Amino acid sequence: RNNIATSIYIWDQNEGNYAVYNSTGPASLHGGSNFIAMGQGFFVQATGNNANITMNNEIRVHNPVGFKSTDNNNEIRIYVSNNVNSYTDETLIVINEDAPENYDIYYDSYKLLGEETAPMLYTINDDVNLSVSVHPELSNIFDKDVFFRPGVVAAYTINFNYSLDGGNSDIYLYDKVTQELIENGQNYTFNATPGDAENRFMIASIPTTSKEFSLNNIQINSYNKTLYVNTENQLLENIEIYSIEGRKIKESKTNTTDLNHLPSGIYIVRVKTNENIKTEKIAIY
Repeated sequence: RNNIATSIYIWDQNEGNYAVYNSTGPASLHGGSNFIAMGQGFFVQATGNNANITMNNEIRVHNPVGFKSTDNNNEIRIYVSNNVNSYTDETLIVINEDAPENYDIYYDSYKLLGEETAPMLYTINDDVNLSVSVHPELSNIFDKDVFFRPGVVAAYTINFNYSLDGGNSDIYLYDKVTQELIENGQNYTFNATPGDAENRFMIASIPTTSKEFSLNNIQINSYNKTLYVNTENQLLENIEIYSIEGRKIKESKTNTTDLNHLPSGIYIVRVKTNENIKTEKIAIY
């Protein structure tokens, strides 16, 4: 192999998306494997000029071989299905202390587009859409967005699973629209429509007792089409305002924000300080 990335992509028409196998992790999506059937087409990514792959008789397998298990105990796997068609998708976040924090073509795997009516899950690093995202430390993934693109109007079910060294159990998938925390192993059902904001979910850690106290010190109120945020002794970093459908419509970095341009209705406010993130619904009249 010369100037070839470590990910293999194979089209799966039943899932409406690509099966992925990344040998660096190793990591597998949609049953992706390092074994390729005779006559099976596959895709790889060139990393430079004169890219090539050489295969000889020594790599052949002469007996039926099942998919190779990734045997990775440091991963977060998010899987989505729907009640309209049989298409599914999944994305994988892997913790590997040898990986760089920035996007790396040999550790991470691109997200290839599937069927138009299939759901799509992905993460982003350095503006690159990824099906497999690898990070050196668990702390690097908190507050990271998990992007979801619905293929059809449907009820979708997400399964959130992780297995991490050290038995960390303080990790959740957070739905910014419903403000629900999704636990490890939980099946979570929600409604979605094509065109919804794709940054709907986020990896979150459960607040400790001290964090809960800090969250209580963040006050979010609206009056006379003005948003008021009081963070007391915490440093305000950013305020994001979303429609009830999850579309981001405004950002602010000040404690008082003019909302006169917004029509009356229910909105979601996400306040980030140097210590915590708090999300709350507000009504504007």
